[in-house]
Amino acid sequence: MTIHSNGRIPGLRRALTVGLIAVPAALVLAGCTSFSPTPQLTRVDTPSPTAKPSPKPTKSSSPDTNSTDYVPITSADDVLYIEVPSSWEDIEDTLSTTDDAGGTWTELEAAEDISSFESVEAPGVLLAGSQDTTLTLQQGLDEITSGVGEDCVPGNAATSFDDGVYQGLESDWTCDSGYDIVALAANDEPKTVTVLMEAVIEHGDDDTFSQLTSTYDAAFE
Repeated sequence: MTIHSNGRIPGLRRALTVGLIAVPAALVLAGCTSFSPTPQLTRVDTPSPTAKPSPKPTKSSSPDTNSTDYVPITSADDVLYIEVPSSWEDIEDTLSTTDDAGGTWTELEAAEDISSFESVEAPGVLLAGSQDTTLTLQQGLDEITSGVGEDCVPGNAATSFDDGVYQGLESDWTCDSGYDIVALAANDEPKTVTVLMEAVIEHGDDDTFSQLTSTYDAAFE
């Protein structure tokens, strides 16, 4: 399956010409020249009373128990939702691509600086969602992670998760650049939606990791 890029963001979308959204070629990897292992990120899905309204069960916001402020952002069509650090003010919310089967993928990107995020020099996230559920989760994860090179220490590899709304696979790496890479591919429980996400976060930043992975959502009409 091939998603055709609109060329808007060359780094993250370079792999779109050969597959699904993938970790950018820059993740192969800028500044990762030696290994510096850190504690592995830990997925924590902690519900709270507030959640994004949706026709289906939704992922809940995690309570903010640290000094980082998080804000909700959505794609322009209100399909995608995620909560990110308030410092991630560089946002692209009108992105979309089309795969070779005619399926549409809505995308949402946020970072402190998108160009730096795409070269793994700043934290950020790229979220994509589609009603195309023909690819397997392993295929989706393989596409996302195809650009990660040997200069990053692999942590969890294709680890299964089920947070009550989405079931999927998740992998992460630790890089000497000072950042970790996290990638996941997931379906909702009725398997009507496929979500792909890749994020670059600071080493061991469990708070941001937990916030991203506990709040992403895709709700198509």
